[in-house]
Amino acid sequence: MSTAYETQPHFVAYLDLLAGKHLIKSEEDESLNRMHSLLQVAKDSGAHSSNAIFPKCKMKIFSDNIIIACRLTGDPAKDYSRILSAFMLVSAIQIVGLEMYHYLFRGAATVGNLFIDNVMVWGSALVRATDMEETEAVYPRVLVDDALLEMLVDDRDGGENFSKYSLARDADGKYYLDYLGAYFRLQHSAESAAFIGENQRYFRERLAEVSSPVLEKLQWQTAYLDRSEALARAAAQQAEERARDEEQQALVPCEPPRSEEVRAALEKAAEARAAAEKAEEARTAAARAAEKKAVAAKAARARSAVARTAGAKAAAAKAVEARATAEKAAATTEAVARTAEAAAAGTKARVAGAKAVAAEALRGEEKKRHRAERLTEREKGSHRDEMPEPEE
Repeated sequence: MSTAYETQPHFVAYLDLLAGKHLIKSEEDESLNRMHSLLQVAKDSGAHSSNAIFPKCKMKIFSDNIIIACRLTGDPAKDYSRILSAFMLVSAIQIVGLEMYHYLFRGAATVGNLFIDNVMVWGSALVRATDMEETEAVYPRVLVDDALLEMLVDDRDGGENFSKYSLARDADGKYYLDYLGAYFRLQHSAESAAFIGENQRYFRERLAEVSSPVLEKLQWQTAYLDRSEALARAAAQQAEERARDEEQQALVPCEPPRSEEVRAALEKAAEARAAAEKAEEARTAAARAAEKKAVAAKAARARSAVARTAGAKAAAAKAVEARATAEKAAATTEAVARTAEAAAAGTKARVAGAKAVAAEALRGEEKKRHRAERLTEREKGSHRDEMPEPEE
């Protein structure tokens, strides 16, 4: 007897990469490597965070669509933690996509029944999320529906404030995931905060190149970046203040460790920092390697395209030459046919003339024969008149 599967309560987020179909058609392998690198970096970003319980989240990718699901237990504390973790993963995907490749995502998040395993994804929660993405989200934002908000209402910061989950209310009254707000609430260097300005310039340049409905999406994204600029400046200022504080602390003589336990703890902390730095270097190297591989693949495809173009031009030239030869042969054949047709017409005329001459000759011969017969009859008549009558 087969296993009876059933849906269970889940948090579900559905994301769609805007212009994903165009990327697949225009740069299939390069966009594949970029998307793969993007998702790997996003997942790795929460590997050392005690709050980001990414292993509790399942992620499925189909073409340019991403599904993130976390099963809910019914225990509010655990479920809040899992939902927060899922929101952090969704934010990481949006942040990394924007920072690395200027990719934008649109989607929706909800809670409801879902079944997900290594084979399939099924359930009303996914239907709800995809419907919201297609009909309500409109702009490059991830909406949060009323069912999810109602679940989080007892864990908010007060009033209608869901800043703990990095949710913000848009001008149309809909709540969305404020991923840049989440990004700048964390500790970042001034350099990492600078990508806001770079993206502002990039999308403002794109505004002049596109038309509706893409124009409205980029206008929303530009306005969102403008709103986030204040957070970026605050993050840069905090980074500078931390750097000054660390510099001043470095000038203060350190007291010797009070015990072996303290010394051991400091050594472990130093080792942890070194391991984290190595891990970051490894991730950066992997991202650069993936980028170089993508560039090489693009160059190879370009060379192949040039070769195919040259081959196509040669084939086209041969086709033109063959067509000219065929047209010439056809013209020659047509001329021969016309000559043959004219010759046949002449022959037909000559035959007709010969027949006419023959017929005329026959008529002349016939007339001569008739004259000869009449002369003969006359001669016979004259001869009978001259013969003596027999005596009685």
